[in-house]
Amino acid sequence: MADDRRRVPSAAAVTGWVVWAVLAVLALGAVLRHSRNVPVGEDWRIVPAVTGHEPEPVHWLWYQDGNDRRPAGRALAWAVVAASADFRALGVAAVLGLVALAAMLLRAAHRARGARWADLFFPVLLLQPAAWTGPEPSRLLMAFVPLLLAGTILLAVVSDPALRTRRWSLLTALAMVTLPLTGLAGILVAAAAAPWVAACGWRHWPPRDAGVPTDAGPALLSFVFVAIVVTGMIFSDYDFTGWADPALDRGRLTLRAGTTLAGALGPGALPHWRLVAGVIAGLLVLTVLMLVPAGRRVRDVERYRVLGLACVLAGSALAVMMSAGGFGALLLCVVFIAWALYGWPLSSVAVQVALLAAAVAVVPANARAIAAQRASSLRPLDALGHDIAAGVPRSELAERYQPVLLPGGTPAELSAGMAMVAGAGIGPLAGLTGR
Repeated sequence: MADDRRRVPSAAAVTGWVVWAVLAVLALGAVLRHSRNVPVGEDWRIVPAVTGHEPEPVHWLWYQDGNDRRPAGRALAWAVVAASADFRALGVAAVLGLVALAAMLLRAAHRARGARWADLFFPVLLLQPAAWTGPEPSRLLMAFVPLLLAGTILLAVVSDPALRTRRWSLLTALAMVTLPLTGLAGILVAAAAAPWVAACGWRHWPPRDAGVPTDAGPALLSFVFVAIVVTGMIFSDYDFTGWADPALDRGRLTLRAGTTLAGALGPGALPHWRLVAGVIAGLLVLTVLMLVPAGRRVRDVERYRVLGLACVLAGSALAVMMSAGGFGALLLCVVFIAWALYGWPLSSVAVQVALLAAAVAVVPANARAIAAQRASSLRPLDALGHDIAAGVPRSELAERYQPVLLPGGTPAELSAGMAMVAGAGIGPLAGLTGR
């Protein structure tokens, strides 16, 4: 009977999973309601590949877009749209990844130190419907591929800090090798995580823990080497002229990093980004000062967990400096976990409750922000559908909607892209066939 009672979930655990489920449904609903099956902005870059009009698919996967090469993100975006014939599926795939990440973080926190009410922070932060919706679902998906891979490494740090199991070793290796293929933010996160992975590999060569596969050490070290090789391939024939950005000399780096950090709480925090970013930066410094003595205090496997948290913290901070979307949220998750596991007793509770309170407090502002976004971005897309049904010619539609659908492009480019989508029979543009 005593064992049965111990298996009954606590009220905090049940509440956490209920909140996660409700927010997951709301987030998925927000993506479907606040998007249309019409390419917008960067979505047009995958149209030729999806519709079979891309003459050099390998070059398309590998080409440098600004300062980034993102073949992993492009391949995933192509696969999602090709399988679903729906550009909204890009946003759905990104949110499903966040739903899974929130669930795994919630489960890992419960297993590491028991369920706490403050653990509601993970679903509230990651699954706010207003935080992860936008008019360009391909941009959303490609931004969150490195975030989800970095989240996988964080989960490995919390769940198996010394990488003693084959499952977490393989997931970590996969994330390490794939991260450089997701852009500069992914390269920085992989580089920051490499010392932890290498330390785990060195520990297991030869294995000294029961149940660890005999090839664990060499395998982990070899995957660090593979990640370095993949990074070298990314920078082969790389165009570095984009690094000469005069905006950086005018303090734009601080602006970009600050808004990215404040955006961790959603768009409702952006009007006060200086205050929010300053508070988060101060908390980050305190976290580092807390982890240093914690690493000296703990022993054996726990030292690997402290090292892993420090590495993911550093990688997330570097990604925030690169203005990588979503990494501010991951940074806050690392801070929350670090204080939950190693913080001083009273301050640990205070930090966790403060983070949860901040995430909850911005919900109304985030709801207002998404309402404003809906009014500004969906009205022209709905008008496009009405014009297609009314028989407006493609050339006239391209002239009329180019500023909305393809900013920075030309009506001729938009008209050609519309013809490709129409020929593939995707969405409302399928009605343009023959025009």
